[in-house]
Amino acid sequence: MNDYRCFIWDFDGTLYDTYDRIVRAVKKGMDEMGLSPEGHDVKALAKSTLRQACVALAGEDRAEELLARYFAHAEEEGEESIKPFPGCEEALRAECQPLLAQRSRLSRIEFFGPGLRHLLHRPVGEGIVAAGIE
Repeated sequence: MNDYRCFIWDFDGTLYDTYDRIVRAVKKGMDEMGLSPEGHDVKALAKSTLRQACVALAGEDRAEELLARYFAHAEEEGEESIKPFPGCEEALRAECQPLLAQRSRLSRIEFFGPGLRHLLHRPVGEGIVAAGIE
């Protein structure tokens, strides 16, 4: 067996389908700023980075404002607005269960998003779960 000590998974758009929430939150922010999404594919832009999308949509001078508004609106929607992609839970279960069995070799596993926290043992804080491994 490999002696891996850390696994890192990308969350947005890889484990979880967050794009619809991203589009809604960005468009709300744009509306508040008097910007129109017309002529822009917000979803396609968001697949690069949110910062790059905000620069393309609001310009360099207003990108940070749009980004802050995005985060506020995304937070308002809560975890219920994002779901793991089909097969995500099964894939993570297959990867993590063998790690959990290696209690003496593994110190902790962190961060599973909403709906997947049950794969590990105990919540540590908002958005973070530890495997309960000493």
